[in-house]
Amino acid sequence: MKYKSLLKKDSLGSKSSIYNEKSKVYELFSLSQDNPDKITKFLNPLIKDKIVLDLGCGTGKFIPKLAHLSKFYWAIDISSSQLKIAKTKTNKLKNIKIMKGSAENIPLESNSVDVIFSSWFIGSIHNLRIRRKIIYEANRILKEKGAIYLIENDIGGEYKELVEGKLGNEKTKAKSKWLEEKGFKKIESFKTFFEFKNIRSAREIFEIIFDKKIASKIYKKRISQNIAIYKNEKKS
Repeated sequence: MKYKSLLKKDSLGSKSSIYNEKSKVYELFSLSQDNPDKITKFLNPLIKDKIVLDLGCGTGKFIPKLAHLSKFYWAIDISSSQLKIAKTKTNKLKNIKIMKGSAENIPLESNSVDVIFSSWFIGSIHNLRIRRKIIYEANRILKEKGAIYLIENDIGGEYKELVEGKLGNEKTKAKSKWLEEKGFKKIESFKTFFEFKNIRSAREIFEIIFDKKIASKIYKKRISQNIAIYKNEKKS
């Protein structure tokens, strides 16, 4: 299947060691992403006073931005090193629980969550069977009329060209088609950007996460990125 061959070239796939061995560097990468905070602004009204699951929360980028708005905020990830960083961002909030767990077997009761959101997670799963299982589990824990929001890369943008070259848009279209086949609809797309402290910092982070060749192509501290948001609502 052509789609599977495209996934093999995915530098930030779910099996990447960066999520466990270099979490501090990934944290810098994550915090630099979407500098204008467009994702947060989109999610704000959707999670207000809701029971929310941040699925594949990583180092907790969205915890200080969103948790205080929710009725209760679950944050789940499989990486202990990333969760260690995420726990530093709770700011003594009482309406949040961070848990280590697999998205294939989400440790929450059925019909217990209003909103699930996941950022750059589903698209990083190369095994399509596992990906289907994760979506099944997400639907299981959703309440009736609850919704899943997936934040993924969209076609175009300097970041995609920098990291994936000519293959980038083809991979993105394939991932989008797969999601649409599973009932997701693209409801939003917008242009945003990474903002690093300086060019040197950007290059250092990209070299560690990707490689020296990619890092050498960076000549500015701001890198544009196009983002798409997909939604799937649980029907009765």
